[in-house]
Amino acid sequence: MRVSASPDAGAAGKTRYSKFIGDMYVDCSGVDLQNIEVSSFIGDVEIKLHGGQLAQGLNRMIVSGFIGDVRILVPDGMAVFTQSSNFIGDIEMMGRRSSGFGNSLGAQTRNYSEAESKLYVASNHFIGDVRVYIV
Repeated sequence: MRVSASPDAGAAGKTRYSKFIGDMYVDCSGVDLQNIEVSSFIGDVEIKLHGGQLAQGLNRMIVSGFIGDVRILVPDGMAVFTQSSNFIGDIEMMGRRSSGFGNSLGAQTRNYSEAESKLYVASNHFIGDVRVYIV
């Protein structure tokens, strides 16, 4: 059973999704991706970017948590740069992989440099795997 997260209107135009304990599913369909924050203390997070609306220029998404896995599903053709770090776990994104302790990994889609609308995703977790898939 999936529990969907609802956005909270934050200060300074931020959209926030947060949960203290439990898994979280964030569906970005129809959501402005200009300034998103996703946080979870304990639990897995899945973010589906399909249907998300990119504003002109650079859009930002920050994903953070203490314990839990992260899975980010990026639609084919979306211009994305992702930077992930964790203390213990695996990171896998766009054909690159790092595992063990103190991981940090970055990757970008081929069209990122020349795109007019692009998304920067930063994911930071203490314990857990981070996976970014182009689907």
